[in-house]
Amino acid sequence: MSTIQEIQNTLAANQKPAASATAEGQDRFLKLLVAQMQNQDPLNPMDNAEVTTQLAQLNTVNGIERLNKTLEQMAASSSAQQSLQAAMLIGREVLVEGNKVGFTGEPVHFGIDLPQGVDSLTITIANARGEVVDSIETGAQPRGALALGWNGLDEAGQALPAGYYTVSATAKSGTASVTATPLVGATVESVGSGAGGIELQLTGQGSFSLGDIKRFL
Repeated sequence: MSTIQEIQNTLAANQKPAASATAEGQDRFLKLLVAQMQNQDPLNPMDNAEVTTQLAQLNTVNGIERLNKTLEQMAASSSAQQSLQAAMLIGREVLVEGNKVGFTGEPVHFGIDLPQGVDSLTITIANARGEVVDSIETGAQPRGALALGWNGLDEAGQALPAGYYTVSATAKSGTASVTATPLVGATVESVGSGAGGIELQLTGQGSFSLGDIKRFL
């Protein structure tokens, strides 16, 4: 006697668009069911419970197909919305994880990401030789990404040459040290698709995903 598994195998072997495949599967199932009833053994007729079970299984298969189609449509819609939102970021400056800031003579943005509130935060900026050229004391700070700026002056107020400078930070909560992650500011140049989804090309920093952005400036 044919079973719902045979119908599922037939549908899988003849994949078509969701709507037509579902209708075709239902038609085949009903034809098989009618054939079974017409050719059943009079001394061993089909059990009503078996017929009901097969119908319920067919409805479950159809329901799963419709659910999968709906999820695919939702995923496509979400991806399109993300792409549109990401495209609107072109030209915007964002903060991402990194410790190299490029100074060209104009003030630059950077930041510090804190996993918890701290009582003190000290930020140091060093040149390419590792020499500390400036330091910033911010005092107590809350949890999250702190946006900061640097005007390219050393501790004596003298202008520094253009180039890349390294940002580092130490933070404390009471007497305990807290990890402080440096962030760098960069402008979104372009938006594209990658293996991990939407990717942003940042000036001087390379490619980052939307999830890598710590703060919008």
